[in-house]
Amino acid sequence: MVAVPDAQTHGSVTVRVYVNDALAENIAVYYHEPDGSYIGSVLTDSNGEAVISDMPAGGAVTVPVTPFSSTGLRAGVSTISGKFLTTITGVHIGDVLTVGRSAMFPAEVAGFSADQGDVSVTMPGAVGGATRYELFGPCDSTSTSTAGQVLTTDPREGCIPSSNSLDLVAYAEDTANDNRLAYAIRNGVTLSGTAPNLTGSTTMPAWQTDLGSYTVNVSNAPQADLDVDALFLGFRGGFVADNFNPGGVTLVNAGDGGALVSKSAPNFFDDTFFAIALQLGADPELSLSLVAFRDDSNPTSATPVSKSINLSTEVIGNISAVATTGAAGGVTWTAGSLSCKNNPAPDTVITMIQGQFDMGSATQTYNWIVMSPGDTASGVKPPQLDPGVAQVRWPESDFTSMNAGVLYKSHDGMTYDDWRTSDANFSLFDYVPQGSATVCLAGGGLFAFF
Repeated sequence: MVAVPDAQTHGSVTVRVYVNDALAENIAVYYHEPDGSYIGSVLTDSNGEAVISDMPAGGAVTVPVTPFSSTGLRAGVSTISGKFLTTITGVHIGDVLTVGRSAMFPAEVAGFSADQGDVSVTMPGAVGGATRYELFGPCDSTSTSTAGQVLTTDPREGCIPSSNSLDLVAYAEDTANDNRLAYAIRNGVTLSGTAPNLTGSTTMPAWQTDLGSYTVNVSNAPQADLDVDALFLGFRGGFVADNFNPGGVTLVNAGDGGALVSKSAPNFFDDTFFAIALQLGADPELSLSLVAFRDDSNPTSATPVSKSINLSTEVIGNISAVATTGAAGGVTWTAGSLSCKNNPAPDTVITMIQGQFDMGSATQTYNWIVMSPGDTASGVKPPQLDPGVAQVRWPESDFTSMNAGVLYKSHDGMTYDDWRTSDANFSLFDYVPQGSATVCLAGGGLFAFF
């Protein structure tokens, strides 16, 4: 991004808005002064872009859609999760901002997009001790308990490589011991026809056993009663080609450590993503910290991959986040508490206010999510809105209940400029590049949808 001269106080900013993972037309983009005062709005065009020509440096933009892949709001119609408002603050002149898209966890990965056809895959024969045979394609998986069966993987919209071919990986698994025993890989399975009636077929090659482990060693728990869980994703051709939860460990005493050993994985992925989540005690509403790694590690039996995390220096303790309503409404926290211990100045702070509004015959949920620079000291107040626009009505003091969450992120190679202008700026892990990221969270239940 080109630096903005100090004398340039106003200029052009482009906002791209996605709804259901497609650029959306006629979505209002509201913009504000740095103090949150309302200025005006611009509609997105047929390319899903709104160009604000007189944006003040350091101002903010607000869009009435979810900040991640899901159904947006049009004409005041709510999604299943309620009404959403998404705000990005600290905007620079010349920015190109994106709202409503999740590059790392697209809707397709969660199975929200339509099937685009069927690919028939004949699995290899039996493996001793195996009780399940699982097949992974881009953003899709299926399994059977019987060896040698024909399985069907469904190419999904948004997950079909430009080559119009698929790379597949299969596993023979011992489910009783949560262990992978063998794997098979088939690259370049050609698709024929056109969506949504694409077809293809292949036979997987013989099983191989050169599987290696991906281990994360955690040490020095900062307090007692700490639950540690993990997530592994393998990417192939830019799409999720494998995912699993390696399980967890409970660290009973302060200072304890342990190991999270993944299910075995082959040398198949372009790059891998591994994250651990730490929950303080059994209550999911207590603070949660996440540490994520993304690299090109591919473990084999001869070269296992191992990561080490010192929990006392790389994660945080609890944070108190409080939501308030009315003219002074917003989210506040204790000054100085937003600091991952090895990253005392986080890159990005994301806050969320969630309120329940009694409509008489039903209850409406409202969600306002705000992205701010990491040096935000002790709270965030959502900007003003045009009171005449019913689509973005925010009931404020009429809420019957309120809650708040604070999430903040640090990465060893990224700044707020990078997070703010990324294609998936509001995702929990985002499209984490090579390196490691620390994601810290208070009020964990509010961010379960990221």
